[in-house]
Amino acid sequence: MKDFVKKIEDLSSLGEDKRAEKVLRKLLAKHPTDIYCLSQLAGTLLYQEKFDEALCAIQEAEAVQPTFPLVQYYKGKILLCNHKAQESIKSWDFLLHTPLENFVDKEYGINKKRIKSLKNDALLYKSMCHYCLGHVKEAKEYGEGMRWTKKLLADARELRADCIKHRDGLKL
Repeated sequence: MKDFVKKIEDLSSLGEDKRAEKVLRKLLAKHPTDIYCLSQLAGTLLYQEKFDEALCAIQEAEAVQPTFPLVQYYKGKILLCNHKAQESIKSWDFLLHTPLENFVDKEYGINKKRIKSLKNDALLYKSMCHYCLGHVKEAKEYGEGMRWTKKLLADARELRADCIKHRDGLKL
């Protein structure tokens, strides 16, 4: 695993998104096409609610390696946060329908356990996308197929409230 991966993961898990962004930007100055750094930068920008910057960062990452799992994960989240639920579904479908072994990347700490977690999250977010689009039946179907954790349940409630709040303004 690359040395900086653990540092970024630690900062992210502590909610130190501004510090993580600073570290990632320094790394990207040296390694401008590092797919892990590009996708993580998009994620840290998203968590700081810098949605336009996050969208630009994930588009840059996607141009480098569109099949990297974190690219699709953050792309799906960014699109959903930008009220583009229909487009977001494509990222979740990619994560759900691509075989696990295609995603493993030890260099970046992406193992089968992490991929299973991403796939579980993909079920949640695909469910939320359908809910935002008013597809209640599909939302329930995808929601039933996932393993719920306390964190995911809290995320789902927050996202659902946001979907209800913005449903009329969605760009479908």
